[in-house]
Parts: sequence; structure tokens; C-alpha cells
Amino acid sequence: MNLYSGCISGAISIKTYEEYLKDAGFIDIQIIPKDESKEFIREWQPNYDLENYISYIQLVMNSRELSLEEATQFIDQFFFSGDLLVYGTETKNNFELAINSFK
Repeated sequence: MNLYSGCISGAISIKTYEEYLKDAGFIDIQIIPKDESKEFIREWQPNYDLENYISYIQLVMNSRELSLEEATQFIDQFFFSGDLLVYGTETKNNFELAINSFK
């Protein structure tokens, strides 16, 4: 699963991600972007779609039974490990925008 979740930078769609999870043996998959988040996130960065980031955060919270704070810590450790150059500041900023949509 970690290999597939590494594609959060927009390389795959939510539907494709769901198919990967099904192929990996997961059942009853629910990746549900918040409708109210979609519109105002598009206003922040109209040329960039953050729905995948929001869906990934929701997946982490649901599958690992984590709070938003715990999921944020997991994402920071998993993706950045104290080094923003691993995935870049744009990815970090997009995660922060997505995390803020839950607040």
C-alpha cells in the first residue's frame, strides 16, 4: 500500500487508486472527498487539483484510525522525514492546504 500511496502527487486518479486497493485485497473501500472542500480549494489554486491530497488524508485517517493531527504526523514522517527536498515544497504546501480543509 505504501508504494501506491506514494503516487499522491497527482500521478493517479482516485478511481485508479481504489482499483489498486481492490487488487491488493482491500474490501469496502470508501474514499470520499468532502464536497464542501472541493470548491474552495479550487479557488486557492484553480490550476491544481487537491482532491487527491484530501482523499489520501481521509484514507490515512480511516484505514489507520487516526485523528487529523495523527494523520498529519504520519504524512510528515512518511513523505518528508524532516527533508522537504524528498518530495518538494510544492507537495508539502499542497498537503498543508488539504489538511487545512479538514479544520
